[in-house]
Amino acid sequence: MACDNCGGGGLGLDANILSANNGNAVGLLVEAQNYKTFIDGQKQKNYLFNYTINGSYQPHAKVQIKFYLPLFLQANRTAETHSFGLGDAVTLSTYTPIDKRKVEKEIQHRWSVSGGLKIPTGKYSNNTESITTAIPFGSKSWDFILGTSYAFKVKNYILSGNVMGKITTTNRYDFKYGNSFETAIQNSYKFDVKDGQLYPFVGVKFNWQANDISNNFYRIYTGGYLFSEVMGLQFNYYQYKLAFHTEIPFSQHLNNTDLVTGNTYTIQFTYQF
Repeated sequence: MACDNCGGGGLGLDANILSANNGNAVGLLVEAQNYKTFIDGQKQKNYLFNYTINGSYQPHAKVQIKFYLPLFLQANRTAETHSFGLGDAVTLSTYTPIDKRKVEKEIQHRWSVSGGLKIPTGKYSNNTESITTAIPFGSKSWDFILGTSYAFKVKNYILSGNVMGKITTTNRYDFKYGNSFETAIQNSYKFDVKDGQLYPFVGVKFNWQANDISNNFYRIYTGGYLFSEVMGLQFNYYQYKLAFHTEIPFSQHLNNTDLVTGNTYTIQFTYQF
């Protein structure tokens, strides 16, 4: 029952203004997501908390290496159950072939491409279990991640977009999670404040995931799509960055008809050095 749309997949990797960080950095992301499940007509409220430690290293002006290690906590208020465990680590390499500035016109545009691996470090549970009991935090499969992002800046206005996909493999339990796709576009504007900068941003995000495959059969109650609006605020103060954002679904179709994805709230802290 794990899916990127309902929280267990964790495909979203800095899919916001923070993805344009340069240099070396360490950070912490804390994300809270809520969703509803319906068992025998009874609504149950579930919460998924994601605590992701991340870091980046820049060995070259055009190359950056990133690492993510998530911890998950799932809580079901109705059934009074909870589950805690390590998620799948991710390592990414990002190459920026274009990063140009026209100083006299105050124009800048930047294009990056990324590729990496999702490492099977996460807690895995039987996929026949109800999503109300436990979301598998790990897939036990080595998966590939590919992505690209582009940002265009005119004076203080920034338009940015990114696309990211996950290509999955079959794990040793003969189970293959569906391939995933995510894209987002957003607008932001920079306000100079004392010793720092303030970036409010707003945009839209689309997630899609294919059906899972078990023993060469498609699992018809898995996968689906999710459209969300994204809004938030980032504050930069010297080497420190603090960002808040929320994702609010306005259209979704999950093949598990007993599942409805709710809002996601995220706070992220980054220190660059």
